[in-house]
Amino acid sequence: MRRSYRCFPLLLVSLLLFTAEAVAAQAVPTGWETDTDLAAKKAEYFALVKANNVGSDQQGVDQFFDKYYFARWTLPTGTGSVRGYAQELLAQDFKDLTGPAREYLLNKSLDSLRKMAADPNVTSTGRFNAIYTIGLLNQRDAPSGSAPPVPHPQALPYLIDEFGKKDENPDYIRLGALLGIQRFAVLGIADVETRDVTLPALLVRAIQEGKPAQNRGADEQELLDWFRHRVLEVLGALKATGQRGEVVDLLLEIIESSQETPDLRCFAAKTLADLNFQAANTAGIQINYQRLGTVLLSLGKTISDIELRRVDDTRNKERAKSGIGPPLPGMPEIDPDFVNLPPETQQEVTNAVQRIRTEFFDIMQGVRGVRPTGATTVGVLPMLASDDPVAEKLNKMTRAISQLFDFLDKGSPDRPPPVTQQLLSSDMLGPASPRATAPPKPNAPVLKVNLLQIRDKLQEFSTTLDEIIAG
Repeated sequence: MRRSYRCFPLLLVSLLLFTAEAVAAQAVPTGWETDTDLAAKKAEYFALVKANNVGSDQQGVDQFFDKYYFARWTLPTGTGSVRGYAQELLAQDFKDLTGPAREYLLNKSLDSLRKMAADPNVTSTGRFNAIYTIGLLNQRDAPSGSAPPVPHPQALPYLIDEFGKKDENPDYIRLGALLGIQRFAVLGIADVETRDVTLPALLVRAIQEGKPAQNRGADEQELLDWFRHRVLEVLGALKATGQRGEVVDLLLEIIESSQETPDLRCFAAKTLADLNFQAANTAGIQINYQRLGTVLLSLGKTISDIELRRVDDTRNKERAKSGIGPPLPGMPEIDPDFVNLPPETQQEVTNAVQRIRTEFFDIMQGVRGVRPTGATTVGVLPMLASDDPVAEKLNKMTRAISQLFDFLDKGSPDRPPPVTQQLLSSDMLGPASPRATAPPKPNAPVLKVNLLQIRDKLQEFSTTLDEIIAG
């Protein structure tokens, strides 16, 4: 089973997944010429920067930054320190800098980091952190209170350009650029053309280029899908539907495609809730909200059936591992309560619960935002008339999803409380089983459902969705 794209720390994965290609393709990097003796000059030269008096020793300041301050990022022996250097620049050396002093350090940083990101003689760690740090440069830091920082405006055109160089840049460079673009999107992009036209078109193209293909290996597709997931996040942060609704069309294509993973299809549904449909209506962009609602209903049914098969397959495999055969004819199926399951099976139950919750929460968000009930202005539902048949079906589906979540949290109200292994006598238990008596993992969640109960609930849920859709 393929992993969810949301279960790894972002920066760690970016380095693990995207540097291999570059390391294999280039000669061993040597980095830039570095004079470590200049470290002792830092206080002196930063005092000149803060005093806006760089001109009094221009050559010395340039040498400090070029031969030491930024050059140390590039050394193969210092890859473990690069994130620390970036934090030193952003959190310490930019602190309290304003006016011409800040402008000088911004220009120097942007120029040096751009050269570093483009230099194949720099380690992949140094290059990734260089372009990633460019996206974190601030024209003005966040003041006290809730006001956000103002990112360095000159960084955005550069990041967009580097992200667009699909055939020229390694994937980890494009990822670093994408993370910077995402930060701009979250903080707000003032230029309407960039926000509503240029970037949506670029991001849509990037997702389309990674669509599943028959001649592509599973590992390569998984890597592409991980990247496409990040691009969807940026599209959601932009909130733009596209000049002609192309973002909506893209999300529909992903949601409806049986070739896409369930995780990506559900995340595409979630992204619908991030789009500014009100602005699209004001701009005269034609969007068929009835179709969007119908597609979300269909996705709910599809995911319920996929998860039903997954859970049933997992249960059969776990029973086979434990030496349990199929039930006798006419006898009811019975599985132990969660607390009495082997640790490995407990983990499978936990995985199933987490996966189901994530997928259906995404679908619910696409329908009506983060609120399962009550009035909302986010998602597809608010764009439909309250008496629209599709709206009524969407409301019924979200109520059914809420009941599914309640079951996953609390178990069946008709089932008696579980009897723990410790309360059973040795006669009842029979011979000890190494699998059955292995200690649970520390801090492991204690759930109130097992795979059989989840399977039966999904069958009931799928039938409910059939009735809702048939309406």
